[in-house]
Amino acid sequence: MKSVVICGKERWGLTAEEMHKQGFDVWCCGTETRDGADLYVELHGIKVNRDNVLYELPDEVYCQGLPVNNTISALLIFAFLKGYTNIAILGAPMTGSDEYIEQRSGVAWVCGWLQAKGIIIDWKDKPVNVNYGRKNWKN
Repeated sequence: MKSVVICGKERWGLTAEEMHKQGFDVWCCGTETRDGADLYVELHGIKVNRDNVLYELPDEVYCQGLPVNNTISALLIFAFLKGYTNIAILGAPMTGSDEYIEQRSGVAWVCGWLQAKGIIIDWKDKPVNVNYGRKNWKN
């Protein structure tokens, strides 16, 4: 099973090394400062001082007919297109602003679509009372 952790910008306890030991590739969003990730993705035009930064995702991500309204939804689709079948999301509770409240439904749609395709989604610190995926994360 090909596995990836998508790390939002809110710091979460595990290091990239610990996630790698559990069999996950590690992708970090934006200016996340965690060292050792396989990929850093910055879609907001902020320059990141790292070697392995992706500033644009392939057009195919945006042509799936899915609501891509934030970095998490875009990376979920990108992971699917890259063949990942087990996706964990950490450090992205989406509770800090009205912007996140508006984005939740799009992310929920993408999670549901991926789960219907057989992809395992585990949102470790998802918003309270929201079920975007089933539990598969090992602590």
